[in-house]
Amino acid sequence: MPAYLVYICQSVSDRDELETYWEKAPATFEGHDVKLLSAYTPLVHLEGDGPVEGVVIAEFPSVDDAKDWYNGAYQDVMPHRVRGAKYLGLIVDGDHEDVGPRGCSKRNMATEGSNQERGENFHAWVFGNATACAALSCMK
Repeated sequence: MPAYLVYICQSVSDRDELETYWEKAPATFEGHDVKLLSAYTPLVHLEGDGPVEGVVIAEFPSVDDAKDWYNGAYQDVMPHRVRGAKYLGLIVDGDHEDVGPRGCSKRNMATEGSNQERGENFHAWVFGNATACAALSCMK
């Protein structure tokens, strides 16, 4: 199933470092099956705090493929991004057939270091906990 790499630029602190990053980042995709879907195109900010300077969305064949890219040559370029701007980076599983009731994944939604530590299926925990249901936007 596809996976989507999403980077949200929240602020720029060093334009020269960011320019270096933008110059070098495209080469990190060589040898990877990736499709750039959007890069710094106009956007409509619907909700949430803070500025959004730009968004990049790319499609990989799988989450593992996206992680391979991230953990590969990109690591040499990433420091320029970190020094140049504040970003939020995500890899999103594109398995839309796995979407269950109320728009949440039918699989365990937890990742390392989060609700997985409870040793229980996060999805089942949420459905059994009315307070958590009300707090999570995917459950509304």
